[in-house]
Amino acid sequence: MNNPPVYLFAGSLAALVYLAVMFACGIPPADESRIQARPDGVLEQLPEAVVAVEVARDGSTSRFRRRGARWWNAGTAEYCTEAQTTSLEQAMKIMHASAPVRILRPEDIAGLSAQAFGLDPPALRVRLSTNDGLVLAANFGDRASDGVLQYLRVEGHGETYLMSGFVGESWVRLSEREAPVATKK
Repeated sequence: MNNPPVYLFAGSLAALVYLAVMFACGIPPADESRIQARPDGVLEQLPEAVVAVEVARDGSTSRFRRRGARWWNAGTAEYCTEAQTTSLEQAMKIMHASAPVRILRPEDIAGLSAQAFGLDPPALRVRLSTNDGLVLAANFGDRASDGVLQYLRVEGHGETYLMSGFVGESWVRLSEREAPVATKK
């Protein structure tokens, strides 16, 4: 039976002592070792800045407006339930954080109509506004041939994006949510 060299034990012991001293002293790791989250989504503004949301799907439109710390559902003239608020805020955070998987430039898809991507008419429309006005008008189309990605076009941009399907699904869940609304207080 071969015994491992002593320097392996010494190196391991030195690393453990170093980590123990760092932990005991409360020294955080260097910034280079931390993973920094960068929101690269199509919603450039912070979700907290959004004060009005409009979601249109299957011929119906839902409108929400922030009133102080709560969301108001214009369709029911009631405050949103906790479940509706959670769905709404999660959908905005996903739009803010989720980067496109692929960007199709206009020259990449020249000769193809918006119908080829399910964008004319769009399957789902989302409009987000801050106090300064409309900040994002997103049109969701069909799923790509892989069944996972979904086409998205932002009004005013020439590109067509391939987004993870969960981005559009978060808005669909919000539009489908039929939870009873809370009473006004």
